[in-house]
Amino acid sequence: MNMKIDIISKELIKPNSPTPSSLRTLNLSFLDLLNPPIFYSLLLFYSSFDPHPSNNLTKLLKTSLSNTLNFFYPLAGRLKVGESSIDCHDQGVNYVETRVHGYISDLTGDPRPDILKKLVVKNENSNYEELLSIQVNLFECGGLAIGVSLSHIVGDADSLCSFVRGWATGFVLPRFISAELFPPRKANRIVIPRTIPSNESDRIVTRNFVFDASSIAKLKALVGLEYMTTVEALTGLVWKCAARESGKLVAFHAVNIRRRMVPRAPEDVFGNMLLMAFMVYDEKASLRETVAVVKEAIGKIDREYIGARLGKDGLEVNLKSAGRIGEIVSNKDVRVLRFSSWCKFPLYEVDFGWGKPIWASPVGLNVKDSIFLLDSKSKGGVEVWVNMEKEDMDLFVRNLLMFSLLS
Repeated sequence: MNMKIDIISKELIKPNSPTPSSLRTLNLSFLDLLNPPIFYSLLLFYSSFDPHPSNNLTKLLKTSLSNTLNFFYPLAGRLKVGESSIDCHDQGVNYVETRVHGYISDLTGDPRPDILKKLVVKNENSNYEELLSIQVNLFECGGLAIGVSLSHIVGDADSLCSFVRGWATGFVLPRFISAELFPPRKANRIVIPRTIPSNESDRIVTRNFVFDASSIAKLKALVGLEYMTTVEALTGLVWKCAARESGKLVAFHAVNIRRRMVPRAPEDVFGNMLLMAFMVYDEKASLRETVAVVKEAIGKIDREYIGARLGKDGLEVNLKSAGRIGEIVSNKDVRVLRFSSWCKFPLYEVDFGWGKPIWASPVGLNVKDSIFLLDSKSKGGVEVWVNMEKEDMDLFVRNLLMFSLLS
């Protein structure tokens, strides 16, 4: 399938009111500074509609974006290489409009990662001065796909979703206080060298696997653990199915700590509020035992674990933990899986005024052995996006089919 995409316009959208001088610099937290300069990208698809002529629709989107940037003002700023703060001088957000010669149903019915990547702004890994990019794609069928890309330096997936909800509703007021909770060692220097994960995109295959509610219920019954979450069950399944016959396999799972902190952090905290659960695979373990390892690792990130990483001494604690893990993963014979869950984010509630999305999809996160989970359109279902080298993907699919869980 070939889908022609023509760029209609490019411009910078700025906040419609200047950012006050007292807010012109935003310090990043040490959790922000641990992240590589990659971009999270999200696509929201909306079916055929005609509430406004297309020029009025895009004008509405740009006006509401400008209004939203008054509150998400750091995203219109710039991050200078070698510094650990954002220059919030309203430089603007990259905004692109395209005309797509094709039908949304061609993508939502049979996702094509190579085409989906063309529906978001291409952000080069080496350029992390810009923090947010928007691409609005108008399909000839009358549908619309909005692509939003956020630098991982400034925020996590929760932050990305918070921005999208704020843009659509105007009711989200973010709090930029993560550097107060997790201050870096120095205010104007990057704490840890930021490296880009090995990107072997030519050899990476991306596939999405859909598990409906009945398949997930079957999986949980098969595992048989009490108080097990859907994310834990699916993570254990993917981890076990990814294992080769030889070689050590470890995994990281990003854990959102906003609700795990005591006292609980405000839901509207913007930034990288993530810590990593670390797991080592046992080739002799059953599926039940594998899921139990996942559950235990995620459960360890509790109030005590998080509390030790808060404040001015938290960086040293985190570095010691990272050092111990680094000794394991630095071995070239160790394969590392990276899990991230976007489940429970209300992506299918994002309504700009013409209805809710018919499909939501992550885009372009094709780092080797990275796995992303997010809710599917059907209630109780989950999509699992997997990025692996072809040989590993073939093995993964064979192992996964043995469980007969795919919808």
